[in-house]
Amino acid sequence: HALRRPGGLEAFLERDEAERLRAVLPEQWHLGETRELEEASALLDAEPDGYVAKNMLRPRTGSNATQDRHATGGGIVAGGDALRALLADEVRRRWYVVYRRGGPPTPPPPPP
Repeated sequence: HALRRPGGLEAFLERDEAERLRAVLPEQWHLGETRELEEASALLDAEPDGYVAKNMLRPRTGSNATQDRHATGGGIVAGGDALRALLADEVRRRWYVVYRRGGPPTPPPPPP
């Protein structure tokens, strides 16, 4: 989330490199910040099933073999009702970031 902010990537990369990388990072809204919470809320009103939320502090082992992501609060929150409940929880929401829900991969165009 912090890397999407102006200056976040520039602390590590040249400006042109940062702009190219920022262009491919997913849109995200941190629910712990008032302005972004309000934006996310408006987006969810318009398209309740178009977004998911992830816990920023969730463990990242890449496998459920060594942990239970849902038991540790690392599960993805999806669906209008679940996201609305998360937004209403003032304590829990500050650790979550909302992303647009991804769709199926788009196949590459056929070669010319």
